[in-house]
Formats: sequence, C-alpha cells, structure tokens
Amino acid sequence: MTLAEHQGPGGSAWVDQHAVLQPLEADEHGLLGSRTVDEAVSAITACPQYAPTPLQNLSDLARELRLATVWLKNESTRFGLQSFKALGGAYAVLMHVARRAGVTLSAFDPAGSREKSAASAMTFCAATDGNHGRAVAAGARLAGARCVIYVHEGVKESRRETLRGLGAEVRVVPGDYDDAVRACAAAAEEHDWIKVADTAGPGEDMSTPALVMQGYGVMVREALSQMVPQVPTHMFVQAGVGGLAAAVVAVAAEAGLTDTRVVIVEPTKAACLLEAARRGAPVELSGDIETNMAMLSCGRVSEVAWRILAGRVNAYVAVDDVDALAAARRLALAEGEDHAVLGISGAAGVAGLLAVSSEQALRDAIGLDENSRVLLFGTEADIENDLAGSVQA
Repeated sequence: MTLAEHQGPGGSAWVDQHAVLQPLEADEHGLLGSRTVDEAVSAITACPQYAPTPLQNLSDLARELRLATVWLKNESTRFGLQSFKALGGAYAVLMHVARRAGVTLSAFDPAGSREKSAASAMTFCAATDGNHGRAVAAGARLAGARCVIYVHEGVKESRRETLRGLGAEVRVVPGDYDDAVRACAAAAEEHDWIKVADTAGPGEDMSTPALVMQGYGVMVREALSQMVPQVPTHMFVQAGVGGLAAAVVAVAAEAGLTDTRVVIVEPTKAACLLEAARRGAPVELSGDIETNMAMLSCGRVSEVAWRILAGRVNAYVAVDDVDALAAARRLALAEGEDHAVLGISGAAGVAGLLAVSSEQALRDAIGLDENSRVLLFGTEADIENDLAGSVQA
C-alpha cells in the first residue's frame, strides 16, 4: 500500500490513495462473500422480532460540513439489545447449534428435540466489553445452551449484571480486552467449548468470526437498500478489531461500489488498524489502550478482518476521547432527524467525519466535497447513560 501520514488538530490519519473496493478474491468468498451474507439475511429477517433499523438523514450536519448528504444507520434499537452486535454473536451461536442438530437455521426450533439435544451438550464462550457478549448470551439462552462470558476488570458492573441477566456465567480477567480474549481462548481449548469471537489471531480458525461478520453484513445490506437509488461516495466506520469494518467493506465491494471510499475511525489510544496500515501487517499494541470508546478498546486487528480490509480502505483516522464524547453530545442535542442518542463508541464514526471535515488537506486527500454522500454507522445506544449530566433536554 502507498500511504501518506497526516497529522492535524483533528487527529492523526493515514491515507491510501490507491485503495479501491475491488471484489473479493476467491478465497475470501467463503468468509464474507455475497452467498454467505445472503444466508445470514435469510435467517435473520425470518426472525419474528426482526425489523430494519432506521437510516437517518442528518441534513443539518451535512449542510454545516458542506456535504451533499450525511446518513446515519442507527442501531440503537436492534433486537432490543441496542447494538449492531445483536446481528453477529447470536447468529453465530444459532448456526453452530443448527449444524450440530442437522437442521437449517431457517427451520430451527429451540423447542425441537434435535435442537434441544444438541444445545444441551454445548457451551459457548466469548470475550467482550459488553455488546458482543450480550449477543452471544442471548443466542445461547434462546438455543438452551450454556454460556460463559469473559470480561476484563475495567468492564462496568452494570454490563456484567446485564450479561448475568441473560443467563451467562461471567468471569472477570485482570488486564484489558485482549487479556480477556486470551483467557477465553485458553478456556475454550481446555474445556472443548465453542469460542464465539469476531476476531481471529494468526493460525486460528476463521469460520466462527466469519459467521459473526456475516451477521453484521445484514446491517450493511439494509443501509444500502434504504439509500436506493443513491449510493454512498464515502463510508465512515468505527473499528475495534475490525470485524464490523470488514463486513462494511465486503458487502460494499460485492455490491460493486468500486468508487466508494472507506474511512476507518479508531480511538487514538487503540488505533490498531492504523498501526497495521502503517506497518503493512497486524501487530499488537503495547501500553494503555483503554478509552471512553470502550467497545473499540482493542489492541490487535483480527487476521480475518485484515484479509478483507488490506488494500480496500482509503483512510485510517484516529480520534481522541474528548472528540468522540463531543460527537455523541452533538447528536443527542440535535433536533429533528439529526437527533440520535448513541453511546460514545457508537458515535465514533461521526467524530471521524467531524475530524476529517475540519481539515481541508484531509478532505482533499479523500475526496470529500459538496457532492459527497456519506454513510455513517451509529453502532450502539447510550446503554450506560454515559451522556447523563452532560446533555440537557
């Protein structure tokens, strides 16, 4: 990749002028190709509780930033779990149970004898900062399987209680998110549990992370269909390990949106994708990676995500905690369709757009102008009332 580094008051960025959303390679189709996402769409939309989340037209923001249109795909109501991750973890769990029971997911019946027999012998585990674990726990509870969730010591007690309320056993690990990931992997290996992750390290099995990302693809398909007949010129998507970003990139690439530019947004303290772009391969960050964008506090890019992202992402932007909080506050204080109450992680993509828009050199580098149609993803609700006391009605 040919990358140019940019430093400015809005944050740091790396720009790849040669990146393009080329179609997936043959060996990538089994991970996030159109057929796999088709299967996820069929299964998830058949759920009685399914409803597409809204696509908001942030017209006031677009006008202020001198852009043609800004859309926000608002996931704050998804399946009652208030996060896009409800599409991934639960889907992966149910696919595992259905396969062991020998039934298709579209015909899956939690009360069926084959399904109950299969689920009763299965234990699922996951590492989480909150949202992914809730999706895995919800899927396991629906299927009737055991669930063990690993969280690091910085995860709030309220999130732990939510997980327990979904029937999961919660185990607290010293350290950060990546320490919880390692503890979960070790337990899965020792006990022959099924690890449900949206990340895979070197040499690890990619099939389950691929299932999680295929579920995320449902959200991207929804957003693109809601925009018809228009298509985005730019997509800003926040990233932790990169699973969501890979789903966004893959679905857009398979839809033939070769002219659409992708910008990945990360916390400054946990910009593992930006660092991977700088070095040309995933590396593990050292030091403190904790940030108020808690869902994005990740120190290593998923290998399966990097396979999809490398060479297809136009820019990697790192934003500070204060900017992410300001973006969330801005949406919460807005009126009309510009109003959205998102968590700080959920508003990170908006923070990235604001940072890029504030610097003409960076706008020019990624082709952001008055004709641009920008798609953002509001990935989670303000579940823990992080904005309480900072936003007045």
